[in-house]
Amino acid sequence: MTLQLATFPSVAALSHERVDVIAAISASESRNSTQRKLSRLRNYSVISDGSAGADSDDEDGRGGVGITSLLGRVVTEGLRHIHQPDRRIRLNVSGLKFETKESLLFRYPQTLLGNSEKRAEFYCPDSDDFFFDRHRPSFEAIFRYYQTGKLIRPSSVPVDVFVDEMRFFRLGSDIISTYLESEGFIFPKPIRESDMPPEGHRRTIWRLMDFPESSIFAKIITLMCVIVIFVSIFVFCMETLPDYRDQEVLIGHDNSTNTTAIERATQSSFFQIETFCVAWFCIELGLRFYACPKKLVFIKDLLNIFDFVAIVPYFVTLPLIIANVSIPGNSIVFSLLRTMRLTRVFRIMKLSRHFKELQTLMKTVRASIGVLGMMVFFMLTMMVLYASCVFFADMDAPDTFFESIPDAFWWALVTMTTIGYGDAYPRTLAGKLIGSMCVITGLLVIALPVPIIVENFNNFYKRDKNMHIAEESVMEKSAIDESIRNFWNNVKKRCACSWVGRRLGRAGRRVQRFWSGENGDLHALDNYGENHVSSASRKRSKRRRQSLASSSLIELDHETVVSVISSDI
Repeated sequence: MTLQLATFPSVAALSHERVDVIAAISASESRNSTQRKLSRLRNYSVISDGSAGADSDDEDGRGGVGITSLLGRVVTEGLRHIHQPDRRIRLNVSGLKFETKESLLFRYPQTLLGNSEKRAEFYCPDSDDFFFDRHRPSFEAIFRYYQTGKLIRPSSVPVDVFVDEMRFFRLGSDIISTYLESEGFIFPKPIRESDMPPEGHRRTIWRLMDFPESSIFAKIITLMCVIVIFVSIFVFCMETLPDYRDQEVLIGHDNSTNTTAIERATQSSFFQIETFCVAWFCIELGLRFYACPKKLVFIKDLLNIFDFVAIVPYFVTLPLIIANVSIPGNSIVFSLLRTMRLTRVFRIMKLSRHFKELQTLMKTVRASIGVLGMMVFFMLTMMVLYASCVFFADMDAPDTFFESIPDAFWWALVTMTTIGYGDAYPRTLAGKLIGSMCVITGLLVIALPVPIIVENFNNFYKRDKNMHIAEESVMEKSAIDESIRNFWNNVKKRCACSWVGRRLGRAGRRVQRFWSGENGDLHALDNYGENHVSSASRKRSKRRRQSLASSSLIELDHETVVSVISSDI
């Protein structure tokens, strides 16, 4: 923006010689700040006021005020306001007025209010304040941040509106990120190179197995894993039906049937499906262990422990089948094997690897373990209390359901949880009154911790959802960057030591910077083309930059001069 003196009617009528002088001064000033420009202009006006004042009156012939005197007063008045850090600043936010000291705003010079040059754009000379047509409740919290250093969002203000106001007042990305973390919006930390498998097939397997969002093929593998898990759970449930219990492989059948355990295994469709599912789980677990960057962390992971425990029963029963061992159904060995096979139900925990909601539920239970423990303790205390009361109340009643206090534990528990099966109930009036009090107590004991658990679930759900979205964007961007990087690396290898190779190398870096949003050199790209740039091209670029810098005039801040002159007039 150049200095346009035609904007001011009273100034435009002055002499053209003064205009040339001011233009020459403006062309010689630096671009550092408006304060420095106005300071130089003030020095000129003070020097020329005594000697050129009379000349201006003679030359104008109208006895008017000279351009240097007018701008000198304006600049002096403007600098007087600039160099008063404790002067009062009036802020008008959609009619809601605030007043504070400028030194308080200068605590955060990177913000809109803490920077005098940025704040000057919103100055209103008529009311002598800074007007902002913004959200008033949000600004109250932002203004309190300048006073106390703490940023707290009002409960009536949505998060997106509050973040928009923070961006408008330029509080900074660090403050906004800290606030979003306090609200539960946590983005995943960037993965370091040391936390990733080495380049090659291990990294490819790692991304396919652990990051379904990385590619379409990874999503297909994830879908197949989920289908196999559901099939395995379906078989586990269906083989317990009475119609299919004769397909049990290890139960000792009638001696008249001369079938071996291997023959029964090959004839059982459930065992064949189970074999396929276990083979799939073993391959999946083995590939994930092979490709993981840190083996010890992989072994300690709870989900990986569940995966291993879920396939152990199959490998325990397989040697018995191969050895043709028939175990009677009423034996202790078969009871132990059946109990061990119960661990197959842990396969349902494998779904939490592919469904973030199940992981959120597990995190909620882990975070609310204290509240749940307190609730269980109160339930046990009330159970013993009401079981004792109802036992003594119905002790003399005929056909009582409570022969002892432990017999009444079940009734007290189902009554407090408001289930009420009806298999046992008090018969006397006193017992019914005790049962009513038991119901009310159970409602209070269960209802009080529920809001805390729900709040924990909401926090984890919002945090995991935001992190999941961030992971998708990070993986997509990483895949694009890696494909572009590999493409241009291959091109440069084929065109090495040639003019085309150097040009394509620079083009590849430009494309990579465009996708990654970075201005510097990327560590993944070498500087082959950059090192071969000739010194002549560097000199030409330097001369071009110098010519552009010398040809550009040093311009005054037009809006600042307008506001200062209008307030002075």
